[in-house]
Amino acid sequence: MPAEQRDRSRSNQRQRQTSMFENLNDDVTEHEIINNGINGPSLNSRYVPPKGKKPPPITVTNISIMDLRNQLSLVKDIDQQKLLIKLTQHGIKIFCQNNIEFKILKEFCIRNEINHYTHTLHDERRIKICLYGLFKMNIETLKNELLTLHKKKSKN
Repeated sequence: MPAEQRDRSRSNQRQRQTSMFENLNDDVTEHEIINNGINGPSLNSRYVPPKGKKPPPITVTNISIMDLRNQLSLVKDIDQQKLLIKLTQHGIKIFCQNNIEFKILKEFCIRNEINHYTHTLHDERRIKICLYGLFKMNIETLKNELLTLHKKKSKN
């Protein structure tokens, strides 16, 4: 077989391999593919989070990592295998996979009075708008104009 033909067959083989895995969810592990097959039942029934930003980490302070793991094992709604826990100089950082896990963990820390801090979710942040170049106008008039523009835009 000539070298040019061999190179073409290798690239075709790579394309077939990558196209086989294109339809899978990002959070599917190799273990699930091996055990359940590519079109296994767990792959079709899994929750697919919307693409977007991942939630911020929850940083826990003034607790040992073993005590934290023991307390996290009490949370039934979160898959412990998916949580990424890192020990840093600021405390123990817990990285969640999606916003639902983030909210559950945050509520758990508040209920159990665990010292923690985090940032607000991207979806819950306030939107700030700065308008330049406007002449002096009454604020109420400006609010009414913006509301009418928003209503017209939402009807279209």
